Amino acid sequence: MKKLLLLMLVAFVAMSCEGPTGPQGPPGGAQKVYVGEYTIHDSDWESYLTEDGFVNYTYVFDDKNILEDYYIDGVAVGYIYLVDGQKNELKEPLPYTESYIDGAGKACTAHYTFDFMPGSIAFHIRTDSSRPKTPPTTTFQVVMTW
Repeated sequence: MKKLLLLMLVAFVAMSCEGPTGPQGPPGGAQKVYVGEYTIHDSDWESYLTEDGFVNYTYVFDDKNILEDYYIDGVAVGYIYLVDGQKNELKEPLPYTESYIDGAGKACTAHYTFDFMPGSIAFHIRTDSSRPKTPPTTTFQVVMTW
């Protein structure tokens, strides 16, 4: 038993030794980040009717900070800011789906999404109601990395 323990100790010590430091790796590229916050007031949402008779909303911001590099080589993640019943701010990722009762008493959903291209960003609310509730003033955040 002692020989087995001694053999295991020697094997452990031999395996835990480090060799010489390897060559320097290639330099890494710095990751760049752009964070934009966008507030759409309740009266600024533009409504339109879909072929199915549902009312949807959209709003487009011109934003010269959104460059072609973000669009071609980047990743964008969007968030919506919500306020719960106790006035606590919550940040939910997009797409975000909300359930509610519309003006006709029907259970409905609203899907919040966004898209962008160089020079602009658009936010959308897609509903399944012909009488949706009016969208409130809403703030979004978009984080782009490239």
